[in-house]
Amino acid sequence: MKHLSLTLSIAGLLATWDTGAAFVVSPPHPSTQTTSSFLGERNSALLPHTTFQVSKTSLFMVRKGVEKGLELKKKQEELKKLNEGYVPSKAQRFNKWEELLDPEYTPQVTDKIAIVGAGPAGLHMAFKLNELGFQHVTVLEKDVRIAGKSFTEYIYEKEVPQEFGTCYTIPYKYQELRRIAAATGNVFFEEIPVPERHVYTDYTDKEPITQTDWLISSKKKKFPFRLLPDFASELAVAVDMLRFIRKHDSLFSQPIDDIISATNMDLKAWLIKNGFDDLIPAISLANTVQGYGYIDRVPALYGLWWNSPAEIEGFLATKLRMVKQPASILRNGFVQYWEWINNSGRINVKEGFEISKMERSDDGVVITAKDGNKYDYDFCVITCNLKDALQFLDARPEEKEIFDGLHDRSNLITTLFSCEHSTDPVAISSWTTSLNPQKQARLMTVRNSAKIFFPEDVGTRDRDFLISYQYVEEARPNTTEYRQELEDTLLKDLKAAGFKDVEVHEQKVWPYFQHWTQEGLNKGFPVKLMRRQGSLRTWFAGASTLFESVHDCMEYNLALTSTIDKQRSENGSFMSVTPAVTPQEASTTESVSEEKITVEKR
Repeated sequence: MKHLSLTLSIAGLLATWDTGAAFVVSPPHPSTQTTSSFLGERNSALLPHTTFQVSKTSLFMVRKGVEKGLELKKKQEELKKLNEGYVPSKAQRFNKWEELLDPEYTPQVTDKIAIVGAGPAGLHMAFKLNELGFQHVTVLEKDVRIAGKSFTEYIYEKEVPQEFGTCYTIPYKYQELRRIAAATGNVFFEEIPVPERHVYTDYTDKEPITQTDWLISSKKKKFPFRLLPDFASELAVAVDMLRFIRKHDSLFSQPIDDIISATNMDLKAWLIKNGFDDLIPAISLANTVQGYGYIDRVPALYGLWWNSPAEIEGFLATKLRMVKQPASILRNGFVQYWEWINNSGRINVKEGFEISKMERSDDGVVITAKDGNKYDYDFCVITCNLKDALQFLDARPEEKEIFDGLHDRSNLITTLFSCEHSTDPVAISSWTTSLNPQKQARLMTVRNSAKIFFPEDVGTRDRDFLISYQYVEEARPNTTEYRQELEDTLLKDLKAAGFKDVEVHEQKVWPYFQHWTQEGLNKGFPVKLMRRQGSLRTWFAGASTLFESVHDCMEYNLALTSTIDKQRSENGSFMSVTPAVTPQEASTTESVSEEKITVEKR
């Protein structure tokens, strides 16, 4: 630490040497899904009686509110102040994408709007429209649970949330997530810093190192750094990261076509071309273990979208101490976040509503449910997977071409397992063996959430409950045989890694990260889709429109809803931020609210 100030000062100067501009690190900002019973009849006795189900969510909220209410209320005030002062960067606010929007039709406040899909994108869109004064918005969800790829279970007597899907927040991202928590008075919203990831080179390796030390050690092996003090390697890594941040910001401030042209290659090739060879290990780990593909196969545009300055600054947040904690996890789980919004009285979700046909025109939208009933709307927002939407959508030729250009999804597999208790304090471990495309479905990461929330209790339990991650590049049918194959591979790797008496409790095989191929990007499919927004009274949103993360889904929604603000500004209209009528009060005016659909009550 005695070289710390000098390291950061020199790194900042060297990183901006060729640009003539000073690099400024912005102050960091503090940083769901429905619970379901996951054990069924399989070894249910292994988990304590405190495992929660949907029907108990409200009681959980009330009790936690009594315990934490005043403390977290104060945090919400701090959160609100921080977000009010936030100035978003060009790369993260989609302003270049917003420039493409010239809709044929913009939703009007009196319109009846159907949102297809109650995942994070659909729930956020409904909430945002409510904030803009829309009174007749209904979210149609074919499943009997909300929140898509967010999925939380609670274990142990202290109700530790185990995230199977949506998991982390990052200081320089997720501002909209925090803004809504503050706006709705969500006193349960609390972000807990995540300890630094530890890295193993092989499953038999018993001496892990931190992610930052792993990156620096690769630099130390090169000449002349192997002849110099450790300080020199740390400085060189800081310089590489700061140069990357500046290059990234410069690239994403260009017109969209120029961005796509400059990234017409895989991510690894882009890193090499731009002189970031030494960052390949860190970026490869960050990309693959999160389910976003192998860096020598994924288009550079997607790799750079995920490995943004916010993620890179996460590395600077650890050993180099340039910013605060790089990532956090929600103390009460993402399930609580989405349920809070769903129960806020500001959105209206119809679960178990399956669409058989959607017919659109310049005059409106007609949705036919599986039961044959038809419902009229003035506008629709499709947030489900775009290829899945082709099953019911009256897609026009250009829409079909755009959707068909999407790469079939990968599989990200998350598994809850228990094992003999370990006093090892490491909360998150990753194995670099899994970064080899020839070793797909191998164990990538293990997260022990209890050690994040209650590190002082590390030696007080008989068994540990952990979440593991595996990745398969090409999604396969979710058959019993496939799931068993994945489980067998996992058990083999866990045993080799030293986990004892392992028992699998629940496995989620997520269809994940659907994206356009490089050919599709070169044909401008994401640009063409953005330019179609509003035609036939339709918006397309959600993970497959650009990127999988909750942050990016929210930002894309904000880009779309900016057209409402723009139209109101041009017309001199006042933008309502508080709905005059809640969805429940307005529901009697909506055709979908007729008693044609039975929805299971929580």
